[in-house]
Amino acid sequence: MAQFQCFGKFSFHKTIERHTLCRVATGFTAQLNRDNVDPCQGEGAPMETRLHLKPGQNGTKQWGQKYGERLVCVRYRYDSDTGQRHKTVELIEKTLPWRPANSREQHLMQRAADEPVLLRIEYEECELREQVRRAGGRWQPAERAWVVAYGVAADLNLVDRIVGDI
Repeated sequence: MAQFQCFGKFSFHKTIERHTLCRVATGFTAQLNRDNVDPCQGEGAPMETRLHLKPGQNGTKQWGQKYGERLVCVRYRYDSDTGQRHKTVELIEKTLPWRPANSREQHLMQRAADEPVLLRIEYEECELREQVRRAGGRWQPAERAWVVAYGVAADLNLVDRIVGDI
C-alpha cells in the first residue's frame, strides 16, 4: 500500500485499476489500497459533508468561472477531529464515449419479435392508440399499458415507450 501526502487545494478521486487515490485539502494523507475503504476518510472520525452544491448555486460561482463545464459540484466537508472546514471541488477530467454492457437498448435489441411487451401511451394520444389497436395491441387496465408484440412496437417506432414485459 502506497501513501501520498496531499497538499492540493481541492479534492479529487481517481480510480486506477482496482485502486483508489483520493486527494483532499492541505495536509491529508491519502492511501492507495485494494480494499473497499474510502481513503478520504483517513484515520479517526470521518469528515461530515453538510453542503453539496450544484454548478450555478450560490457558493459555486467563482469555481464555475474558473472550471466552466468541468465543474460537477462543490462540497463543504467538516472535520470534527481538527475543527476545520474543507471546501472541495469535483471536476470532470476527461469525457469519453461509453456504452454500458447491459444497456436498456441492447437488451431491447435482443428480444424476439413475438415477445409481448407493455407500452405506455397517454390517453390524449388517440391516433397512436388506434395504430396500436389496429396492429393487434390490447389494453391491460391492471398495468395501465398496452400489450403488443415487440416486433409491432419496433415497426411503429415505439421501442422507447416500452415500460415492461408480460
